[in-house]
Amino acid sequence: MKLEELLDELEYLFSDCLTGYDVNRFELCKSLERYKSAKSDWAQYVFRDDLRYTRNLVKKGELYEVILMRWGEGHATSVHSHCGCHCAMKVLEGQIKETVFEFPKQKKCALKELSVNCLETEGVTYISDELGLHRLENPSAFEEAITLHVYIPAFDWTNRYDERTGKRQKIALTFTSKEGQKVQYGV
Repeated sequence: MKLEELLDELEYLFSDCLTGYDVNRFELCKSLERYKSAKSDWAQYVFRDDLRYTRNLVKKGELYEVILMRWGEGHATSVHSHCGCHCAMKVLEGQIKETVFEFPKQKKCALKELSVNCLETEGVTYISDELGLHRLENPSAFEEAITLHVYIPAFDWTNRYDERTGKRQKIALTFTSKEGQKVQYGV
C-alpha cells in the first residue's frame, strides 16, 4: 500500500463517522499496519530542523489530520496530553520511545510513570487522554526517526506537563510544513 492509498483508506474509514471519535480504532490501527513505509512516499512532506522535531501536515480531513514528524537524533516532546483528541501513530523509520504517565492527581507532585514502550520501524501504537499523558522521543544518538500520526480530531493546542512538579502549561501547536510546503512564520 502506498501513502496515497493509505490516505484514501483513511478517508473511507472516516466517511461514515459523525464526530471522528466514532471511528473504529481497531480498523484505524490495522490500516496503519498495512501501510509499509517507503521513503519515496513521504520524503517530500518531511522537513528537518537540527534543534527540534518537526510537525509536517500531510492531510487535514474534516474529522482528522495526518501529520508526519521528523525526529533528529535525541529529539523529544515534552510530557503532554491530547486535550481530548485521540492519536494513532506508526514509526516509518528509526525507533521511538514512548513513556506514558498518569495524569497528576494533586498539585506539585512528580508524574507517575505507567509504562515505557520502544517502537521499531513499522510499529503502531495508540494514545488518548483516557490512557494517560505521554512523551515521545528518538532514543538514537546516530539516526533520525520518522513517524506518521493520525489525530482525531485535528487540534491546535495541547497541555504540556513538568515531569517533576506536574505543573500544566497550555501551548499552541504549529506546523513546519503543510502538504509539502514549508511554512514561513514571521515573514
